[in-house]
Amino acid sequence: MLASLLMAGGGLLYFLHSTRPMEAPPVDPAPLPSLPTPIRHVVTIFLENEPSVATVLDGPFERHLATQFASASNYHGLTGNSIVDYLDATSGADSAAVLPVPGLVDRAGETWAAYMESMPTPCDNRSSGVYSVAHDPFVDYRYVTNSPSYCAAHVLNLDAWNASVAAGTLPNYAWITPNMDDDGHNTSVAFADHWLAGFLSPFLNSSLFSTSVVFVTYDSNASGGGAPKLGNGLVYFVAVSPYASRGFSSAVEYSHYNLLTTTEWLLGLGHTNHNDNWTAEPPMTDLFDFAATYPVRGTVSHDGDPVAGAIVRGDGYTATTASNGTYELTLSNGTYTIAAFNSEDACGSDLQEFTVSNSSATVNFELSC
Repeated sequence: MLASLLMAGGGLLYFLHSTRPMEAPPVDPAPLPSLPTPIRHVVTIFLENEPSVATVLDGPFERHLATQFASASNYHGLTGNSIVDYLDATSGADSAAVLPVPGLVDRAGETWAAYMESMPTPCDNRSSGVYSVAHDPFVDYRYVTNSPSYCAAHVLNLDAWNASVAAGTLPNYAWITPNMDDDGHNTSVAFADHWLAGFLSPFLNSSLFSTSVVFVTYDSNASGGGAPKLGNGLVYFVAVSPYASRGFSSAVEYSHYNLLTTTEWLLGLGHTNHNDNWTAEPPMTDLFDFAATYPVRGTVSHDGDPVAGAIVRGDGYTATTASNGTYELTLSNGTYTIAAFNSEDACGSDLQEFTVSNSSATVNFELSC
């Protein structure tokens, strides 16, 4: 049986003022058939107010992600004011009037949604309980809020995420804000890490993950420090994807502006023209490896007989066996840990570790009950 994954700040509300009009947002058309890379879904999860060192020490799940995927050890928060950091990551500017990433997504013919845990109603612009509008940048953008129906269709409660994943309708751009307990704002790194493990692990084992990247970071460093431009010090950042440079930690100086340009790059978007010049704030291309992939094949059996409908599952990789008990995965170079279950999870195999190194691999499983 596959062992379960390790269990896993905010400032005052920033009021935005501008008299510049914004165009009405269009209705989402169908997604375009081609994008610059194999990534089809960019998911960003923002947690709150912790330095990267504390995250490594107190967050076993986040430490696991950084070890298994690609991290940025020199990634910085920008201001220490929650809503400004959120706006910087989604448009590059702390203004209600700029065109944010959702506008670029619409213009590219793609889809987007923001998922806010504990938000009472869609597009709610009032803080309530553990939902804070200071952690919801999308209700500040006039591009989003000019049309109440458009906003309500795109700025959703986190329950809508589960429904979208279950239906296989995950948008191209997805933003996730946990509530103020689960993001660590009112609690701790350990609390947020535990929530992240429970929330993210099912997605890593879904078929959607095979074409996705999940960025996990914190808005700011509670201890401060850093250069003037990167005035809030180091924060944790990881890119979780089958196409991540596995086990790699980048020392390049990055910030929320680079998160913005990386999103633009992966989804083939234009520019917001606010702190997203690709020369000054380049996309984090070193966190990705789009090299060739190779087939991993094998058979799942029980008492020597092939098992149809068995689940073969690893860190973000899932396949189901055919009627003759065979399965196939497509993986890039790397070392993986994987196991198999029958369809009811009542029988499981031992964990197996194997390496893909420029060729196909064969991994067979025997279920035990």
